[in-house]
Amino acid sequence: DDFEADAPPPALASSVEWSTSLERSSSAKCTATDSSDDDEDEADVFCPSFLPSNSDSESDIIFDNGDASRDSLAQEDSSKVKGVDVAESTDSENTPLIAHYLYIQMEYCEKSTLRDTIDQGLYEDCSRLWRLFREILDGLAYIHEQGMIHRDLKPVNIFLDSHDHVKIGDFGLATDHPAYVVLHELCIGNTVRGCIVSCNMTGMVGTALYVSPEVQGNTKATYNQKVDLFSLGIILFEMSYRPMPTASERISVLSHLRKESIDFPEDFDKDEKGTKRKVICWLLNHDPALRPTAVELLKSDLLPPPQMEESELHEVLQHTMANVMGKAYRTMVNQLFSQNTSPVMEYTYDIDIHKGSFNFNITKLHQYVYETITRVFKKHGAVRLQTPLLLPRTKNLYEGCELACFMDHSGMLVTLPYDLRVSFARFVAKNNISHVKRYIIERVFRPRKLDRAHPRELLECAFDIVVPVMGGLLPDAETIYTVSEVIQEFSALQERNYNIYLNHTNLLRAILLHSGVPEDKLSQASSILCDAMSEKLTRREVEAKFCNLSLSNNSLQTVYKFIEQKGDLRDLVPLINTLTKQKSTAVAQLAKQGLKDLEEVTELIKKLGVKLQVVVNLGLVYKVQHHCGVIFQFVAFIKKRRRTVPDIVAAGGRYDHLVLEFRAPGATAPVPSAVGASIALDKICTAVATMAEPVSLARLLLPLNACSLVFLSLYCPDSDPSPSSHSPPLTHSRHTHARALFCRDPNWLRTFVLFHPCPMIGSALLSQSP
Repeated sequence: DDFEADAPPPALASSVEWSTSLERSSSAKCTATDSSDDDEDEADVFCPSFLPSNSDSESDIIFDNGDASRDSLAQEDSSKVKGVDVAESTDSENTPLIAHYLYIQMEYCEKSTLRDTIDQGLYEDCSRLWRLFREILDGLAYIHEQGMIHRDLKPVNIFLDSHDHVKIGDFGLATDHPAYVVLHELCIGNTVRGCIVSCNMTGMVGTALYVSPEVQGNTKATYNQKVDLFSLGIILFEMSYRPMPTASERISVLSHLRKESIDFPEDFDKDEKGTKRKVICWLLNHDPALRPTAVELLKSDLLPPPQMEESELHEVLQHTMANVMGKAYRTMVNQLFSQNTSPVMEYTYDIDIHKGSFNFNITKLHQYVYETITRVFKKHGAVRLQTPLLLPRTKNLYEGCELACFMDHSGMLVTLPYDLRVSFARFVAKNNISHVKRYIIERVFRPRKLDRAHPRELLECAFDIVVPVMGGLLPDAETIYTVSEVIQEFSALQERNYNIYLNHTNLLRAILLHSGVPEDKLSQASSILCDAMSEKLTRREVEAKFCNLSLSNNSLQTVYKFIEQKGDLRDLVPLINTLTKQKSTAVAQLAKQGLKDLEEVTELIKKLGVKLQVVVNLGLVYKVQHHCGVIFQFVAFIKKRRRTVPDIVAAGGRYDHLVLEFRAPGATAPVPSAVGASIALDKICTAVATMAEPVSLARLLLPLNACSLVFLSLYCPDSDPSPSSHSPPLTHSRHTHARALFCRDPNWLRTFVLFHPCPMIGSALLSQSP
């Protein structure tokens, strides 16, 4: 009998989806991001990196919010976008979709789990015990570096492979951000006795005997990676203690160990120096802030050094890396570059980029958007100025951001552009530029979560003004005015009612200093606020992160008193004046300068005739490590996945200090003033493609006044949709007549051929449907 055919579906079938990939190629869409629930796919040119940081950010052009681009375009076939050729849309509909099947290959760990090893008397082999513990720590350090919390760490979830190496498994409860969880019931204390028969019960946040007290003690708990370290403390105790034959003894011993006083059994660690006891007490501290991180524990003197073979390897590598001009270093780099690429790696490297059909309509749409924006920039006297592609990796410029980093043949680390501003600031400093207006439309890159994969590509448009040192803020106002002109060029953007959010880096620093944040933690606190104000973190998660920085809740309360305020500058002046009157000279001076600059730039924006509403948002945090003055964002609120979310189409600010960082040490010339804005091209393309009344494709290629002759053939699809019903072509020498004819009846399909007098442009067959 076929038992498999009659078998019921797996228990987890309702919670796990396996589906074929029917997504079109990225080239067929207007944006470079994917629509999925992953952080990597949610990120746009304004979002922080997917990795955690003491600093988001995703996030540059990372503008601190997700992008709805893919969501809309993924649902739009070329046949559904108005204003495209019927023949082309039909071809697109007939394009076959390619199914992709996902296979997960996993290692077989034949030596079973750490639970089995503990029960077999691991405590008697100290060298093996410390080696396995160090490997667990290495694994946790990597997991936490990726922004994940395991939440279910216990011996049965730690596997040993055929070479007796640790593999951490069972990530069913793992999360990739500081967690906020409602606990229904925990089998701890008295209730744990009801779990004697099955001590492996896993609740929402892990097995009861291993769950941390901050999770246990609250029905609503906010926590971070330190919960895994508490679980590790219980695991280390079990590794270091004799096997407990009965479940009742194990529950009793571990329950006493979990107390705040950390009560060890009397027969524990009799013949040892107390090292294990110290490590366990450190890990089981009920205050998460006093527990070590995995990296801190790995660097601690409490852990025995690695075994000789591993220690020698690290020593050799460190010695080799210390002499980059030596033969050993060159040999190592040559070995790295002599690796072969397998057919599987070659095929999967860019599989996410080439998994659909090319859509020419989207290319035409991109061209129209580029030309429209370029026309605005040229009107302001800007020239297209391209900077070198690669930059030496400099960690302090992108603190907390994960770069697409590569090594050249000499072993030097270089990065693809994370944004278009840093490379331009370096270009200005190295070439002693004191006056220029430039624009550029180029790709920026983000690494993927998966190894051996092509970096994600995003489109960014940059507009910058560099002028000699001057006291005024006219360049800031002109930059904001230029972006507002770009928005006015597209009716789809006008309909979204963008607001201009303004803030000042000095005001932000004054608020944090006034709230008790030390000077050396301003960058980290600013990055936390960046995620908080973009709704990536809840209030409780922000509290947890501030706690990790050893900042009190009072500091956070004071910060929120200011950053939650936004509105007209005149309404916020009384609140800002509470900072200008502070006894602290630093806070008062920063607040006064910030208020003065905001008043000036607001007045200039008004005089330039900007129609968008200007809002001073004291909670606006945008790349504070790069900017040193007025910062701004163009924000609208749009519907996305049945909720209203902020959509940031542009952001920027003044970055004189960034130029200064790249100056030669002996340079004496004054540092120029530099202001720039970054625009998310993908979002504009998406908005234009999905608007109710799409742009005419005649405008995509040629303006009508550039045509010498227009041929028209008209037919009404309501009467006869077949091509044979076409009436004889009508010829008009003046397109004004043709344009009037187009508007008479919206039910008519219009097809026309444009001939341009310039042979370089030639002719184009276009179609426009109502």
